[in-house]
Amino acid sequence: MSKLLIAVKEGNFHEVKRLVDHGADVNSENYYHASPLHFAASSGSLEIVKYLVQHGADVNFENHRVGRPLHSEASSGSLENVQYLVEHGAEVNFDFIYYGSPLHSAVSSGSLEIVKYLVDHGADVNFESSDSDIGSPLHSAASSGSLKIVKYLVDHGADVSCENRYVGRPLHSAASPGSLEMVKYLVEHDADINCKNWLNKPVIHNAVKFGSLEMFKYLVEHGAELTNQENLDMSRILFLACKGGNTLIVEYLLQHGAIKDVNNWKLKSPLRIACLKGHTAVVQTLMKYNVDIRKENLEKEPLICRNNEIINILNVELKKSLKHRKKITILKGMDNVNLTK
Repeated sequence: MSKLLIAVKEGNFHEVKRLVDHGADVNSENYYHASPLHFAASSGSLEIVKYLVQHGADVNFENHRVGRPLHSEASSGSLENVQYLVEHGAEVNFDFIYYGSPLHSAVSSGSLEIVKYLVDHGADVNFESSDSDIGSPLHSAASSGSLKIVKYLVDHGADVSCENRYVGRPLHSAASPGSLEMVKYLVEHDADINCKNWLNKPVIHNAVKFGSLEMFKYLVEHGAELTNQENLDMSRILFLACKGGNTLIVEYLLQHGAIKDVNNWKLKSPLRIACLKGHTAVVQTLMKYNVDIRKENLEKEPLICRNNEIINILNVELKKSLKHRKKITILKGMDNVNLTK
């Protein structure tokens, strides 16, 4: 790393000035192709940023790891620095493969002020990044959990139905971190409650996966399809709830008759995954709703349980069929990687 890069990184303005005055290249790069302006932008030093730009630093210098200086400034949360770079020619709609546009960076940082400034200066609220994992700024805002930024983007024309191949729609992103207020807001602004991502998974799968009963109930009460889906899909929803240990959602599904036959499964059963993951309360709930352990085909595939408490619960159910007792094994001391194989 050059002396100039070190001085900038340390925020030593006097040393930066001395080095530049003695001919240091303000557009030099380190091993990872980051310029002094990238470092200054990351540190938030407006004084150094101004000095470097005034002495020829390229405000659109692109780095293959961190993008351009404006990405760094937008991420750091310094509105003054963002303003300075934009006023001196920084592009606001440049796409960087890993982070998207500067607006994406501002959204992810949670700075509504920077988001507003960029939009006021031409940033596209529906900018679609070339990175298929990112989506639009609204996807990023929904993922980060910032309702105020989501509201601002929607008020300024962000498309609540924009679709990204891998992350689905903004409603999928909102449901993933479990923000009920954000989900409500998007639904109230015409987001399709039954939209699916590229894996054909509806939003309600996200609510199940992240264990929010309130969100799950809200989606169901506002039209999320459950009873109209094929039994295989319903089995998948209950399976996900059992896998995640989401007892309240399991209870809700069974209590409201969403599953027509708790003993008819085309895939690995909810009971098996609950036993394997060690979710005792889920196992108890399944027993409460008359899941029949004797239909688990124990002769061909032993039921693996993670703790003795589950063993004891199942023994109560199996006491009339002693031949099944040897088919229950206990699993201890294994890491999560092995448990999910």
